[in-house]
Amino acid sequence: MVRQALVKVAATLRSSHVPGVRPDTPSDPRPLRLEVPSGVASVTDEGAGPAVVCVHGLPGSSRDFRWLAPALTARGLRVVRLELPGFGQAPEPPPGASSTVAALGHYVSEVIAALRLEAPTLLGHSFGGTIALNVAAHRPEEVGRLALVASMGTRRHRGFREFGWGVELGRWAGVPGLGGPVGWLLEAGFRRFGFRHDVDSQTVLRTMKLIDNFDFAHQAAAVARLRVPTAMVWSLDDPLIEAEIAEHMAQRLPEGPRLRFPDGTHNPQKHYAVEIADNLATWIGVQR
Repeated sequence: MVRQALVKVAATLRSSHVPGVRPDTPSDPRPLRLEVPSGVASVTDEGAGPAVVCVHGLPGSSRDFRWLAPALTARGLRVVRLELPGFGQAPEPPPGASSTVAALGHYVSEVIAALRLEAPTLLGHSFGGTIALNVAAHRPEEVGRLALVASMGTRRHRGFREFGWGVELGRWAGVPGLGGPVGWLLEAGFRRFGFRHDVDSQTVLRTMKLIDNFDFAHQAAAVARLRVPTAMVWSLDDPLIEAEIAEHMAQRLPEGPRLRFPDGTHNPQKHYAVEIADNLATWIGVQR
């Protein structure tokens, strides 16, 4: 069943027409360390102007925005890319740290406060969109606008349905002697699925734990509570999150730009960075 699921989604990725990436030169600075109350955060900080804080998905890093960041800074925006605890170059979370959307939302708030950002636009990709939405819904005074890119919705999507085996397998990692083999199997699965080759087994296990703790009812409550202006970006050929789920969210979230792309799979921020940046800059009100 594991092999069949991987082959099915890999085939979807190969059969999709994926446009190239723009701008031609991505921005890939080395993340900086930032002291926050819960420990040390890992961030990049580029450009000047109204701030856009980017939250990556799982398993991801600040590099997931390496094409979008220069497109945004070229339009007069400051771009802060943070890395979630234990991802990218961010330090491991302390032992016993909570692996929930609420806990990660608190971490995002700490970064915003440490950088003294006033009402930034909070942009989240995939699972990062869920984290960003949680912050905007429960602490709206910290956020001026919200932008969701290929974000999760309020019901189980294709990725959850077809890769539930990964969550089940991840639960065995805590059994003495099984952590290594389980991590290796999940790592191999993620790589075959198309994720980066530098994603290690511990990062994958951390991803599975966060997904296992995810609560769709809590997500639905946050959507109902949200009052912050919200932009949405999604691709019609996303192999993980069906377009119907994005459409459903678009009808229920506060007003803002709605960008639908015919292709771009699960990463429209890489393939349509210029178009996304143009729309967000206009929405935010940057004068170039």
